[in-house]
Amino acid sequence: DQEIEGKWDEPKLYDDENDTFTAVYPNNHVYESESGHIREYDDTKDAERIHERHMSGSGYEIGPDGTKITRVKKDNYTIITENDYAHIQGNSRTTHDKGIRVRVNAEGQSGNSYNIEVGQGSHVNVEVNGGDINLTTLASGMESGDINLNSARDLNIQVNRRMRVEVLENVEVDVMGKWEETVVKSKNESTKTHWMNADTQQIN
Repeated sequence: DQEIEGKWDEPKLYDDENDTFTAVYPNNHVYESESGHIREYDDTKDAERIHERHMSGSGYEIGPDGTKITRVKKDNYTIITENDYAHIQGNSRTTHDKGIRVRVNAEGQSGNSYNIEVGQGSHVNVEVNGGDINLTTLASGMESGDINLNSARDLNIQVNRRMRVEVLENVEVDVMGKWEETVVKSKNESTKTHWMNADTQQIN
């Protein structure tokens, strides 16, 4: 499997070995305004670049192989009045130093769902370091929702400490095959009425 690394660095669009630009006069055309805005077109062979920068430092740069770097020194807003499509043929890595929030179906219309589809042979991994994972369905809308887990094979749960389940109404368990239960230490059950229907019951 191809591993997606956790770290990435901003590439340099100039001579990494000597840490210098490779522009050759008179192939580099530079315009600088009175306030410090810069527009640069470099036609030097094998070092062709386009560089445009605001006086604040925000700008973009395109290297000779087509690599583009965009730097925004403050906030960045993208407003799209219709649809948005993105096709990334390679890997995608995003690093957020602070929080992130994704809001779907802001207008509350039916059918605007949030779908994640993963192709054959891949996995979905969610890791939290020192925090919780919370799944919640709210009853604030017209109808409250369920949480459904459907596994085509096994469902494995490992808990390193306690496992607590609180059910306010009924619990229904349908086992089509064999039920095996092993308790290493002790098991305590408290119930008003206990009904059991079984063709064969063995208690050791």
